Amino acid sequence: MEWYTILISQVRVVPFLIIYCVGSILAAVRWNRHPTVSLLALCAFGILLANLAMSVVLQVWQFGAHDRGVDAEEIGRVFGAVAMIRTFLSVIAWSLLLTALFGWRHTDQALYDE
Repeated sequence: MEWYTILISQVRVVPFLIIYCVGSILAAVRWNRHPTVSLLALCAFGILLANLAMSVVLQVWQFGAHDRGVDAEEIGRVFGAVAMIRTFLSVIAWSLLLTALFGWRHTDQALYDE
């Protein structure tokens, strides 16, 4: 398979790549003001970037595996295993982002006592 075909097939990841990189940069820039929130966000965006890279590598592997004659059953097993790992990583990343977004806020109990 030609490299340009593989690159064209990966255009779909560019918006996610931009958002994850911008989120990482914003978290790093705001580290001094909100270190805990920034740490959680950086970890989450790092996991999301790794997850995105895993999807690209998997698709490139699929193209090569097909060319090498790997049967569909083997490709299906690999895709199933990687999908489970990617789902697990996504849940962790989104949990970290939600914790960063809402977990640092302290409620003023006096407002609710009335």
